[in-house]
Amino acid sequence: MEAIDWEKIASSKLFKFFVGPERREFMVHSAIVARQSRVLNTLVNGNFSEAPEGHATLESVDEQTFVSFIQYAYTGDYSEKWPQRPDTPGEATSMRSQPNTASISCTCSQRQQEPSLWKTFKSTVNKRQSIFHPRPNTDAKQDYTDVFISHARLYIFADCYQISDLMCLTLSKLGQTLVLFKLYTRRVKDVVKLLEYCFGNPAPDELRSMLAVYTACKIEKMSKNESFKQLLMAENELSARLVEELIHRLR
Repeated sequence: MEAIDWEKIASSKLFKFFVGPERREFMVHSAIVARQSRVLNTLVNGNFSEAPEGHATLESVDEQTFVSFIQYAYTGDYSEKWPQRPDTPGEATSMRSQPNTASISCTCSQRQQEPSLWKTFKSTVNKRQSIFHPRPNTDAKQDYTDVFISHARLYIFADCYQISDLMCLTLSKLGQTLVLFKLYTRRVKDVVKLLEYCFGNPAPDELRSMLAVYTACKIEKMSKNESFKQLLMAENELSARLVEELIHRLR
């Protein structure tokens, strides 16, 4: 994307967006919106009714998703709302509550190779260019559902309006967050809800493909969750993609 002409942006007219079912009003410089993609340029400067009227309604867009988009439009990035760290250790999180295995002489676990599919998943995620340091969960009480789905929603928004750079950024952030996410038994439902959202609603193939690979990597723990089993029965595409990735895992 070309360098930002801040003088041009600051002097451009304000464009009004009515977002979500409540039609919450947001005012944004038209030039900053227009530079994000051809689709948005047409929206604010084209021949459609929205351009001369100076406003558009995005009723199906989540308010927080739109706020993240605006933050990205002005700064080139967007922030996340991470779950708070609990005061007390949760499931398998306190090092003091764990047996000290450092002095055990057996080295078999140290030499055990990382599963190839998981290694491929991490490598693919890390290849996407993004200076991002996700906050890993440290306790089973930390619910990451909103974190996951917020990235997915913004990715789908970016796909809808053909904002390619934002698509790359959101997919990278979601992937890196999943890599560092410790899949406690109580937190499997966070991933299930993400899958429900991405396979129960229209979503780009690249997003679904990444989630299918992640699920295949974590199938031992995922498969014990009843909600996940029900989702597999309800979503044929997820089931088909998962079988394909599990076959790759066996090779």
